[in-house]
Amino acid sequence: MSSRSITMPDRELSFVKRHFGTDVLAAGWLLLLATFFYTAYSILFLMEMWGDTFPRVFFAWDNLIASLVFVVAGVYFALLGYPAELEEFERSSLGVDLDQLSWREKYFTANKFLIAIWMFIFACGFYYAAGIVWIIYGQPLVGVTFLLSTFAGQAACFVWAYAAMPANMQSNDGAGSSVLYDTCCGCDWPWLKARIGTDALLGNWLFFIACFGAGCYGFIYVLFQPASAMAWTMFAFAANMALGSYLYLRAFDPETAGGSLFFGDSIEGVDKSPLIHYGATSSA
Repeated sequence: MSSRSITMPDRELSFVKRHFGTDVLAAGWLLLLATFFYTAYSILFLMEMWGDTFPRVFFAWDNLIASLVFVVAGVYFALLGYPAELEEFERSSLGVDLDQLSWREKYFTANKFLIAIWMFIFACGFYYAAGIVWIIYGQPLVGVTFLLSTFAGQAACFVWAYAAMPANMQSNDGAGSSVLYDTCCGCDWPWLKARIGTDALLGNWLFFIACFGAGCYGFIYVLFQPASAMAWTMFAFAANMALGSYLYLRAFDPETAGGSLFFGDSIEGVDKSPLIHYGATSSA
């Protein structure tokens, strides 16, 4: 496995480029910003539901608590995009002896990305409680919808979590595990394999599809309720999630890896090709 340096000299780059100069940096900050908007939405939603029926109030509180966990996960995503953190990400997962890791480290805490994803999965888990309450209080369709959508969201996130586990990152000579691709497709088409050929890359796409769907919902919400603060905070949340998830796709696409949608693929003084081995083919 080859080793690539990542340098970003602080004194030679502007503040904006130091913190948003690559797609992976911008994506992390956009996801964090999205969680702030979702928390704002949750507060407005709780105010709207205050004094309503128990299932609605319970869901509002449930939603607010989940949003705070999302914020913590967003902080991890934002910090992970910096060169030093990316190198530590590689070192803590690709360069580690698996036999020296504890069970908790292997599956949950080996790197910040893995921790952030598990936080997303944990936060989604709060909606199971809301679904059960809806069923108990005579709204089975609403409750089952909550349960199924929560499970689907967690399943998509789990693909990311699975790919970020050290053993799976070390699979295929450091290119990353490819269980889903090998099982569902297995074709040797270079273009397709370069984009969804590992569990990490496929996880990126699943995350983007989910966020794009949320973005469409946010747009429709604003379209029908343009005077609603809740609608605009939901739209801001969804739009930032959609853009952030798209930047993650760019960050690990072989044609744009290490580049920037906003600043181009070349910034003087910054070695960004590629940013990280995660999900990309590496040479022995």
